[in-house]
Amino acid sequence: MNARRNPFAKLEAFMQRMIEAPFNRLFPSKMEPIEIARKLERAMDDNTMLQGEGRRLSPNVYDIYLSINDHQQMAPGQASLTRDWQNHLVEFARRRHYTLKTVPIIRLHSDTSLRPGSVRIETEQADARSNSGDGLMSTQALSAEQLAQIRSQLAPKSGIAWY
Repeated sequence: MNARRNPFAKLEAFMQRMIEAPFNRLFPSKMEPIEIARKLERAMDDNTMLQGEGRRLSPNVYDIYLSINDHQQMAPGQASLTRDWQNHLVEFARRRHYTLKTVPIIRLHSDTSLRPGSVRIETEQADARSNSGDGLMSTQALSAEQLAQIRSQLAPKSGIAWY
C-alpha cells in the first residue's frame, strides 16, 4: 500500500538533495541521531495517507539506509537509538494527530552507494495482524509484553488511535 507523494513534497525533496549533496561532499561529517530523527519525521509526514473521516494513517515500517561508515558508527547503540526513534515518532504522530497501526518498526541497513553523512529512508504500511512471512513483525525489537506496556502508557494520554 503505497501513498502517492504530493508533487510539492517531491520537488522539495529534490531541492533538498541538490543543496545538501554538494555540502556533504565538501564538508563530510558523521551522521548524528538527531538528523535521522528529523528525516524520520519528514518520512512520516510525506508518506501519511488520508483515510475516511479525516484520519491520517502513518507508515509503521521505516527502513533507514546509511553509508557503511555511518552504519558502523550507529551499530553499537542500535537498540537504544531504535527505541528513542520509535518514541520520537509516536510523540510526533500524537502531536500531528496521525493514526498508527503499531509502534513504528525501525530497521538500520548499510548501503554501499551512500556517502558518509547521507541517509535514505523508505517507509511502508504493514498490517499488524498478518505475519505473512515477509519478516516485518518478526524483526520488531519489542516483545508482545513490551508493546502492550507501551500501548497502555500511551493510549490514555496521547490521543493516538491504535488498531
